[in-house]
Amino acid sequence: MILVLLACASLPDTVTMTGTVWDAPYGEGSTVAGATVTVTDEARAVIDEQTSGADGVFTALVPAGVPFFVTVSAEEYLPTAFSGTAGISDFTAPAGYPWVAPTAFAGDVRAAFAECPTVAAPGAIVAGEIVADVTGYPPITTASAMLYGPDDTELDACYLDDEGASSADATQTGATGRFAIFGVPPGEIVVDIRYATGSGQDPVELYRFFAPEDGFVPVYPAILGVL
Repeated sequence: MILVLLACASLPDTVTMTGTVWDAPYGEGSTVAGATVTVTDEARAVIDEQTSGADGVFTALVPAGVPFFVTVSAEEYLPTAFSGTAGISDFTAPAGYPWVAPTAFAGDVRAAFAECPTVAAPGAIVAGEIVADVTGYPPITTASAMLYGPDDTELDACYLDDEGASSADATQTGATGRFAIFGVPPGEIVVDIRYATGSGQDPVELYRFFAPEDGFVPVYPAILGVL
């Protein structure tokens, strides 16, 4: 019998993420120069901190193979929080990840959800669009969102109706798929998004973030599988 010993290369602790900071979701809007991109691990230890260049491009180290968190900040913008998981190779972030919300963006969200009972609550804002994991990613109606935060905080989402108008009584998404949660305290949060299909196998997605104080946490898009 011949034994062949193979040397296994050690896995990296970090990999390089290259991306572009925009001022709107989905890679729309304009690129943002001079934005600070801070990467932390699950224990909130800073892994890297970089500044976007004149074209909005940055390169930062992120933990390899495990979840990480990104906060983007800049003058006249809200600190904007993201989460992600990297593989074990350097990669380019998808278009629109990450982005940073202009200060006026919070006002636009509050205006869109003006009838929400908690719209004036101080704190961070979580907002997003729930879509189906099928061709074209259409918005999902009859989906719901709940936030769990520090000190046993539980917050319900607000929704727009089928015409895109704010509804004080809505308990699920309308035709736009949009939702928002106001008064979010800083710290670790989990956004629980689910869709009742009636089949007994209801899709659920949990999104974990670290909400910045008086910042913005976008969930654009929140993708749910449709059974």
